[in-house]
Amino acid sequence: MVDENTQNNNQPTIDTTRLEKAIEEKAKKSKRNKIITLSLSIIIIVSILGFFYYKTISTQQTTTYTTTIEQTLSNVSGISSCTNITKPGTYYITKDIFTNINSGACINIKSNNVTLIGNNNKIFGNGPFVDVPPFTYGIYINDVNNVKVNGVMISKFSYGIYANSSNSDYLNNVNITNVTISGIYFKNSNYNLLNNSIIQKVASNKGALNITGNNNIIKGVIIRANAYYGIVVSGKNNEIYNSSLYNEPTDLMCSNNAVFTYSNKIYNSQCNVTNYCNWATCRSVNIPFNVSRVNLNQYIDTCGSINRPGTYYIESNLNYKNFGRPTTLGACISINAPNVKLYCNNHYINDSEYGIYSNNQYNVTINGCNFYDNYYSIYETNQIANKIVNTSISYSTYGIYLNNDTASWLNSIRVTNSSYSIFLSSINGVNINNVNNSNNEYGLYFNSGSGLSISNSKLNKNLEGDLYCSASTYNESSIFSSTSCNTSDCNWASCSKKLPPPLFAYPITNCSNLSYSGSYYLTKDLISNTKACININNDFVQLSCNGHEIIDNAPHAVGISINGFNSIGISNCYINAPYGIVMNNTMNDSMFNITISGNKPLTINNAKSDSFLALGLNESNASTISNSSKILILGLVENGHDKADSGLYLLNDSHIGIDIFNIENNNNGLYLNNTTSSIIVNGTFYHNNQFDTYCIGKSASMQSSNIGIANGSTKFNCNWFVLLNPLQKTPNCEPISFASYISLSNDYIYPYGSTCYQIRGNGTTINCNGHTILATSGGTFATADNANKFTVENCNFIGFGKTLLISNSSNVNIVNNTFFNISNSSIYLYNSSYTILKNNNIIKSLDGILLSYVNYSDIINNSISNYSLGLLLLKGVFDKIENNQITNGNYSIEIINSTFNTFKNNTLLGNKYSLYCQGSAQNKSGNIDLGNNKCISGYNCNWIVNSTSCI
Repeated sequence: MVDENTQNNNQPTIDTTRLEKAIEEKAKKSKRNKIITLSLSIIIIVSILGFFYYKTISTQQTTTYTTTIEQTLSNVSGISSCTNITKPGTYYITKDIFTNINSGACINIKSNNVTLIGNNNKIFGNGPFVDVPPFTYGIYINDVNNVKVNGVMISKFSYGIYANSSNSDYLNNVNITNVTISGIYFKNSNYNLLNNSIIQKVASNKGALNITGNNNIIKGVIIRANAYYGIVVSGKNNEIYNSSLYNEPTDLMCSNNAVFTYSNKIYNSQCNVTNYCNWATCRSVNIPFNVSRVNLNQYIDTCGSINRPGTYYIESNLNYKNFGRPTTLGACISINAPNVKLYCNNHYINDSEYGIYSNNQYNVTINGCNFYDNYYSIYETNQIANKIVNTSISYSTYGIYLNNDTASWLNSIRVTNSSYSIFLSSINGVNINNVNNSNNEYGLYFNSGSGLSISNSKLNKNLEGDLYCSASTYNESSIFSSTSCNTSDCNWASCSKKLPPPLFAYPITNCSNLSYSGSYYLTKDLISNTKACININNDFVQLSCNGHEIIDNAPHAVGISINGFNSIGISNCYINAPYGIVMNNTMNDSMFNITISGNKPLTINNAKSDSFLALGLNESNASTISNSSKILILGLVENGHDKADSGLYLLNDSHIGIDIFNIENNNNGLYLNNTTSSIIVNGTFYHNNQFDTYCIGKSASMQSSNIGIANGSTKFNCNWFVLLNPLQKTPNCEPISFASYISLSNDYIYPYGSTCYQIRGNGTTINCNGHTILATSGGTFATADNANKFTVENCNFIGFGKTLLISNSSNVNIVNNTFFNISNSSIYLYNSSYTILKNNNIIKSLDGILLSYVNYSDIINNSISNYSLGLLLLKGVFDKIENNQITNGNYSIEIINSTFNTFKNNTLLGNKYSLYCQGSAQNKSGNIDLGNNKCISGYNCNWIVNSTSCI
């Protein structure tokens, strides 16, 4: 940042103190001698200043010169009030100037070759403080050249310094504040230098510094705290460097003439916000200029818009990046008028989103253009009777894109090294003649429309096809004459090699092998007695049965077979075959509105990221999904027949989602074998003979991270699954103040986030009988205070916050429970004794078991995993900790001032510390190690002597 009190180091400094002393010493002399002394001093200083400045600028070197100065007295004047300067010379402001003028200039410079030295004196005005005439000016420089202003402070005018059609001026060390319209205004003024100055607190939107001229230099300037804009630029080739612009809404604002990236420069400077100055990059906000706002005239040398009919000529190559920021998208030339003829004169248009863009016009001609590296070189939409001739295009995504064009004509076109050389969409009568397209992805892509005529052209060596038709144009009646091409899928084109047809709605009338990518549809029911009716043998195949049925009566026959191919879509089918759909080694497939009947309707193996929507299964044996992941089944209706098997069998799967389903009339409804991390919700089970859900292997463990909610009655080992009675979905929560036995007969959802059971009496037991309670909003299942002989057993808790909170109680039994995905603590006991915590399984709990002031208690055979703190013993005594598995967490057991406890046969595998002791628990006699405890690391538990891995 430039210090506002420091001049540029390359400029000599005026010794004003010495000068003032000399004036004081000569004060008693005659008026003539006084003027002579003052004048000669100023002449010498200013002459040396000017000479040094000239040599610095011209040679860029530091050199010492000695010279003799001769000057007439008529060129030296002291200024102490507002004045007009009408002659060349050096003028010196001798004191602060105060004025109440309400129009015009305080100092009006009307002569060339004027030097005005302010000696840091001030020029104070008195407004006006509105931006309508009449205006006032601190210094007005009008239609003159080579004016130098140095060391002046200006305040409270319409304009601080106004330079009108004035060139080669030098403004140095000026400080302008609290002016109304502009601090400095270079109006049509060129080759000026503003150096080492400050402009601040300007009230108008004309800008603190306004530049409408060209080739001006702004160096070492601070512009700050203005109401609207720091610098407003309308000219070109201006440079800003070593400057700071900040603390105003917009630091840089550009008009249409000054927006382009090459037009002006800023470097080694700071700014926060710029509007439309594509040549500047500020730290915070950079609003780019929309090139289409430039109104182009007949002769074009910039990007912009043609807004009137007529003939236009491009006179130079147009690189869009020279006009718009490289990160912004837009059109180099926008044609917004009919009856336009644009002649490019073989110049290039490149690096744009749209080289030429035209919408909703007619009779537009584009002639003699070259395009390079555009997204769309020519984009026309809703055009009538347009012409593109003598045009060359390379390295574009779309060479020529015609959308909804009528009666257009393309002649003498060459497109190379592009994706879609010519892309036609919804056209009506386009004539293409003398086109030479090679080494593209597509030589010509006919997407939709009618009335295409191609003649006298060459379409060769295009990777995906020389002439490509979509399904809608495959059989289109088109004219194709005197044209050479190698590959095409168009039925009407006579190219050397036929490509497979575009398979959108390609008709299937018999059982078939579908070997080409594309879309197929059934025209009728298919009845077969073969091994497989439909074999899909390629990726990206879409098959719609259109509501028709596939029937295959052969033993072990397959209705639809997919083996090793991806991105397959099947919809609107009825399939009746021993094996309805068989899919092996597939990915990204989708099935929609499929009804399958047979022995095994659906068999999926080793599939990933497949989806099945509105799936109906009528089966004798289980449909199977095995070794698969990320499968979604939405809207499943499954109906078994002989109750001999399961409705849906999942084997070795993960991340299976089943939502909105009904599974009934099977031996087991949903059979899960080693299937993990799955979600099964919003469904019903009815009339399944043994179990609605049956889980074995990893599927039976809470650790498998499964979760499921449905209406049903029975389950085997699927404790993570919540089977709800439709009439009772929440437990009957209530305060208990006397001995009670609460027996849960169903799974429940607890949605409230508060406390369900509040136990305040003795002798209460809550027995969940193996049922699961799912908390959807956290909360606490039970609290007990002064409740002796309190028992919680055989419960599965999912999703609670602090699950069990027990205080001031004795003879508490918490046994055979599972805690899963608990956001706070699973079990918290305070000031209690003779508690038994046994055979509990705690998985994914922030804290497992917290015991504070708990004595004479047994913590036996518990399993705790995925925790921050597994077991806390705080200020308790005589607790027994045996046969516990506390693994895969940060701190397995933390003991704080808790002593005389015994530890035996525990497996403690904490990530940070297996055992962590503080206070009296560190002492060698603090606790008792009965041996066979297994640890990874311990901290200050000096009583560990028999369990060698914990020492």
